[in-house]
Parts: sequence; C-alpha cells; structure tokens
Amino acid sequence: LSLCPPTGQYEVICQRCSGHIVGTLDNQRVTVFGNGIQIDSADVPSSQQNGTDFGFASNNRGIEHEFLLRNIRSTPLKLTNTPAVQILGKNASDFTVVQQPRTELGDNEQTTFKILFLPTGTCNNVQEQNRQASVRIMMDTEESPYVFNIAGHCVKVEGDEDASQVSTFASGAIFSADAIGTIFYSSDAGMTWNST
Repeated sequence: LSLCPPTGQYEVICQRCSGHIVGTLDNQRVTVFGNGIQIDSADVPSSQQNGTDFGFASNNRGIEHEFLLRNIRSTPLKLTNTPAVQILGKNASDFTVVQQPRTELGDNEQTTFKILFLPTGTCNNVQEQNRQASVRIMMDTEESPYVFNIAGHCVKVEGDEDASQVSTFASGAIFSADAIGTIFYSSDAGMTWNST
C-alpha cells in the first residue's frame, strides 16, 4: 500500500499468489472501552458487559460508569467538540457526562470519561422505565463521529415517592404481585386496584 486508505476493514490480496486472500487491514485509529471490552462505533444495542447498559437506577440513586478512549494510531489525536463527549437522543437528559476526557492525546495515549445515569420523571410503566440515548465523540480523524448507544432502566424504590402520589389503603388490604411486577390490591369490599 502506497497510501493509507479510508477508515474500514480491507481484504489484502496477494497478486502473486493467484489472488488468495492473505490477511486483513484494519485501519481503525481510535477505540473506546467499557469494563475492558471494546465498544464499536455502530448502531448496536447497549450491553451490560461493556458498560453501555447502566442497569437499574432510581430518581435519587444514580449509577456512574467509566469509559476509556484510546488513540491507537502513531500520530496525535484531537477531540474537536465542546464538550468533547456529548449525549444525544430521546432520553439524553437522564445521562450526564460528569468527567470529560482530555481533548488532545499523543500517539498511543489514552484518557477516560465518566457518565452518570440518573433517571428523571416517573417510572410507572415499561415505556417510562427504559431510557435510551447515544454518545457522540467528534475527532480529527476519518472515523469521526464515534457514536455508540447507551441505556438504563428507571425503578421506583422506597423513599423516592412524591408524597402527593401516595395512596391510602383500607385496613385489612391484601397485596399480591404477578410475574411481571403488576401489584394487585383487594379491599374488604371486594374492590381491586392494580398498578403496572
């Protein structure tokens, strides 16, 4: 190869070997890791293994994850956005970059950034519980932007309730729950109330 090709993965073919493929050239220059596992710049589902799925959090108890950005090329790297790491998407307000990475990295250097998942609003049903957004990092490379998905799940825990939303039940009430978390309430008068 006389010139460095655009970003991507290429088949390297030996012209003197009857066209047989002898290897690949991966021209990736920047990599992001979570929990030591590489996070691809692609529209793929979030995962608890690489930290892009933050798991369960409540309005008062957030979860913070740390990510590592590594410059694996032999020339300096510059992050060009302000702020360097941005959160976009439907539930972007539920995720906050609490620690930004360094914006200039030398060859083979790395830096870290931290994201806090702290869900806002109510968490009363499946639609409200699942929160999704994306992380975008702009750089001075052909790979820019580096984008990956993140997600978290909002749950209600004791102490998170708004006092105006707490219901009063009759003495002798009976509570039960099914396999998907629907809570059923029965009073002495035979009335039934449920919450999903």
